Amino acid sequence: MRLYCLFPITFALITSAAHAGIENAREAYERKDYATALAEFHVLAKRNDTEALSILSIMYLNGEGVPRDVQKAIEYATKAVEKGDNGGLSLLAAMYLSPKAGLRDRAKGLQYLRTGVAKGELNSLVRMADLMLEGVQVPQDFDSAFNYLEKAANRYDSVPAAQGLGQMYEYGLGRPIDEAKALKWYRSVPKTSTRPVLAEIAGV
Repeated sequence: MRLYCLFPITFALITSAAHAGIENAREAYERKDYATALAEFHVLAKRNDTEALSILSIMYLNGEGVPRDVQKAIEYATKAVEKGDNGGLSLLAAMYLSPKAGLRDRAKGLQYLRTGVAKGELNSLVRMADLMLEGVQVPQDFDSAFNYLEKAANRYDSVPAAQGLGQMYEYGLGRPIDEAKALKWYRSVPKTSTRPVLAEIAGV
């Protein structure tokens, strides 16, 4: 079962100019105008904007508008965490756990992921639940997976968390099959969604 959550990347609105800058940078990134996005995000990163730091991490990881540089990706994600954005923890975890980044440090990846879970960070909760459901890199643990998904769904209205809970009830994963409860969770999924999770944008 592969679960990815939708996560509104956080950033501090210091001034209206900064707000305009992040919007312009986001729009440029989404239309794949990477040169413009890169310039805008670099300016914002110097002001310690955590969204800019996180997306710069992704751009360097994927080689979007710049040569691919995993070390720079790590540096930007680490700085985002240092500046108070717990979302960077799940991005770092994804980079160390995924073969795409070429790092493959399971211990370090799980350490970042567990720290994110302890802090109640949305992406970390869903990613850890996903690993526990599959029994990949961690022991299979349906009860803990259920608890993490439930927390993510109730605290953040997470779409993948609600879908995951529905699947657990539908297919009897650590819970008795219960079509009514499965349907309840499926119906709780909103028709609209927010920005994609950092790790999913990064493709890791």
